[in-house]
Amino acid sequence: MRRTTMTGVVILPALLAAIASADAPLRLNEIRVEQPGAETDEYIELSGAAGESLTGVSIIVIGDDNFAPPGSQNGVIEAVINLDGFTVGASGIFLVGEPTLSLAIPNFATSLNLEGNDNLTVLLVRGFSGTDGQKLDNNDDGVLDVLPWSSIVSSLAIVSNNAPNGLKSDWYYSTTTIGPDGGLQPAAAWLCANTSQWNLGSQDPFVGVDTPGAVNLTCVPTGVIINEARIDMTGNDNDEYFELKGTPGTTIGDLTYIVIGDNGATSPSGAIEAIVSLTGQVIGANGLFVAAEATMTLGVPSLIVPGANGINFENQDNVTHMLVRGFTGVNLQDLDTNDDGVFDVTPWTEIVDSVAFVLSSMPPPTAVEWVYSASRVGPDGTFVPGHIYRCTPSGSWSIGPFAPVGGSDTINNPNAACTTCGPGGGNCHAVHVTPGCVDAICCNSVCAIDPTCCNEGWDQACVDQARLSCLVAGSAPVITLNEIRNDDPGTLDPSEYVEIKGTPGTNLNGVSLVFIGDGADLDGVIDGVVSLNGLFIPKDGILLIAEASFTLATADAIRVLNLENGSSTTYMLVFNFTGLNYADYDTNNDCTIDAPQWDSIIDSVGGQAGDNRCVYSANVVGPDYFGMPAHLVRCADGSWGFGHFDPADPTGFDTPGVANTVCPPANACGDAKSPSCYTAHATPGCSEGECCSSICLADLTCCDLAWDQGCADMATLLCFVPGTAPEVALSEIRIDQISFDVDEYFELRGEPGTLLNGLSYIVIGDAGATQGSGVVEYAINLQGQTIPASGFFLAAKSTFTLNGAVPNMVVPASPEMENSDNVTHMLVFGFTSAIGADLDTNDDGIFDSTPWTTVVQTVAFIEDPAVTPAATELAYGDVRVGPAVDGFVPSQLAYCPTTQVWTIGFFDPALNPGFDTPGAANVGCDYTETTPCPADLDGNGAVDAADLAGLLSGWGGAGASDLDQNGSTDAADLAVLLGAWGTCL
Repeated sequence: MRRTTMTGVVILPALLAAIASADAPLRLNEIRVEQPGAETDEYIELSGAAGESLTGVSIIVIGDDNFAPPGSQNGVIEAVINLDGFTVGASGIFLVGEPTLSLAIPNFATSLNLEGNDNLTVLLVRGFSGTDGQKLDNNDDGVLDVLPWSSIVSSLAIVSNNAPNGLKSDWYYSTTTIGPDGGLQPAAAWLCANTSQWNLGSQDPFVGVDTPGAVNLTCVPTGVIINEARIDMTGNDNDEYFELKGTPGTTIGDLTYIVIGDNGATSPSGAIEAIVSLTGQVIGANGLFVAAEATMTLGVPSLIVPGANGINFENQDNVTHMLVRGFTGVNLQDLDTNDDGVFDVTPWTEIVDSVAFVLSSMPPPTAVEWVYSASRVGPDGTFVPGHIYRCTPSGSWSIGPFAPVGGSDTINNPNAACTTCGPGGGNCHAVHVTPGCVDAICCNSVCAIDPTCCNEGWDQACVDQARLSCLVAGSAPVITLNEIRNDDPGTLDPSEYVEIKGTPGTNLNGVSLVFIGDGADLDGVIDGVVSLNGLFIPKDGILLIAEASFTLATADAIRVLNLENGSSTTYMLVFNFTGLNYADYDTNNDCTIDAPQWDSIIDSVGGQAGDNRCVYSANVVGPDYFGMPAHLVRCADGSWGFGHFDPADPTGFDTPGVANTVCPPANACGDAKSPSCYTAHATPGCSEGECCSSICLADLTCCDLAWDQGCADMATLLCFVPGTAPEVALSEIRIDQISFDVDEYFELRGEPGTLLNGLSYIVIGDAGATQGSGVVEYAINLQGQTIPASGFFLAAKSTFTLNGAVPNMVVPASPEMENSDNVTHMLVFGFTSAIGADLDTNDDGIFDSTPWTTVVQTVAFIEDPAVTPAATELAYGDVRVGPAVDGFVPSQLAYCPTTQVWTIGFFDPALNPGFDTPGAANVGCDYTETTPCPADLDGNGAVDAADLAGLLSGWGGAGASDLDQNGSTDAADLAVLLGAWGTCL
């Protein structure tokens, strides 16, 4: 049933029709990404002018790469929906939906499979030229480096974590955001038909305000109202706040937020406890305004109230929060002088809105204050509510969880919807003040027996009835987990499955699959619950549960699994689950469940990803050669092993739906007793764990069968780092050219076959005014590269076309080499830092940090040669070249080893095609090897009297004059010098 009775959001049919027929701009309008059970009703809705062509328009969904290691997974296109040939309908709506969509008939039916439980960005673009799976955030910094479209028409980030770090939480790429919803990604979002305000939808599409294919609800603000407030929480009250809602841009400078409570024995009731002036403030563009202290961590407030306890709301008693106009009162002023619950003094011209946090009913008992508002919320069990919020779109008040982590706080975001039975309700197996509970089936069963549970509140009698009506009597069945796959190649993971083994015919009523791992908190968060009610163990003794997309075998039961595959996860079979999905049951992160949320654990296994996160099982598998095992297999002896990443691998161990016959070998990497990774041997794996894992990720036979010569060669190429820097040198560099810098490159020279392991090519420049000089702007790790047969190693971007040369190494398109400043290019050995590191913190031209073992060679491109340049950054190293003849920083440099001179090239390589020689010898340079002439001490090309004088001046000591390097300059060295007298050959 769809609810249409609202406070604060009013449905106006005439206005809806006017909006629908207007020449509205094309925009995202409504989105659903999640729902209970199978996700059959996902959709993306657009609104625009009736009849508007969608040719050239695409919907792009940006998420992550599930196969990339943490920190390099961001900004990947997960879906591309090309709308060529379609037009916006007469209603002004265009609907893209799953073929299984039951809420409406889509204009374009296609598989969406939108990612849940993570940050997700949806873009509506024109002129898309990219590809599905393309990475757009090359350096994983939250900024798109690749923009394969001509324009962005509309965008929305659906956010589960509004403070991502790009590691465990993905970046998002829109300034228009919705969420989190109780610490989770919103299941749905909708745009007001008459404003730019996005609102949270319900988790269940059948109990919320979903209107796919039809015009959205119109939001008509009823003036400025109190929308949300928190007065208490676990630990220190750092996140107290209040939120107002109103028309964007509304001036609220004449309003004051006050709290009415007590002043001890002096004024038992009616005393002003807090005053927050809103002078100079306005409602934000999102229709919201938040005031908080500087300690706020839940979001970004509109106003930071000054002072160590700028807000300091009372949270142990009845308190009334009021938004008033024309306030003239003072703190601690008694407004109810005779304590009868009626104001005797009203130092305001208007009460704009008010709400009371209630601990006890009225009239209050002795020593408890009166409340002074008709809007009363609470109590929350035996306590005053810590958090309250208005539901969207009804505007009714609801109590939020006491703990803000994973709660329903929506700082500067639209509030959640409120329901009675189903998502949004409390735990059916725990007392809570609000009516109804989260499990709709259980809730309806209980309320059919005791209607007060859905009308008044969910008390202990409701909890007791839930055990009788919703849980299973008796003992748990004897079953075991047998095989699990949580990941496979691609981004959609169609091959997820869980296999359970037991006696044929075993009834699984009361059994649930529970997955613990990955959530708003570090450890102990339940990431998924799958009820097995109604299922039985089949005749073959193996129950196969899989996604609808599963094709590896015939599944016995289709369920939405959405298994976590990026961090350590515990898989459990439990009997009579009484907890909540997404709740944290290890609040102190000590790897022990605080209180069981089930009658018993039937079986469990933990997949360990090597991320130091908790698992909650004695059976532990992993990490594998990448991290979290994609495939977990129970062996005949009851032990667990991990299989291969790709279920299609013929040497793998997947046997979905049939008995496991082969036990995977143990992790072959990192055993100190194993032979070295750099030598071939008959046994699988090798002693160096990290190197071994990287090789086996590329070739599993190295860890399954034997570490043959191919494995050893690959290890040498990818892992080996010599004790000293390879003998190579900088040869040629281009950092600028006409128009786009598509032909940037750097070139190294060395003996063919020289391994470049341990070397890095870095560029030192600036980071703006915040860090100044000495900042690493560019860093390329040369591990695994070799000098080719030509003797010249070329590194360039994929756009490189200069002279038809083919790069030996393709470097990322971003960051680019800076070309409008003093910049220092360095070839270093043993680099241990990263882009963005400031190596000269006091900007004095001397490195304060040298995160390398050896500097092989440097050259600084100079725009301003002054020792302390006025408008450019400092340079580093003795070799400095520039400025060019036009006064700018050189665009290209080429080095001749025989003359040890850098030559400045030309800005436009197309007009001077003969000077750039990427991948080949530089113009005018002689690379002929000459016989060493050590007796030529002054390097003038001849052994003469000057060299003799130099040798005699060093007599008895070491150094350059000690030609035979025996530790002393003596007669033997004199004989060498005299024997080499004359011109060096």
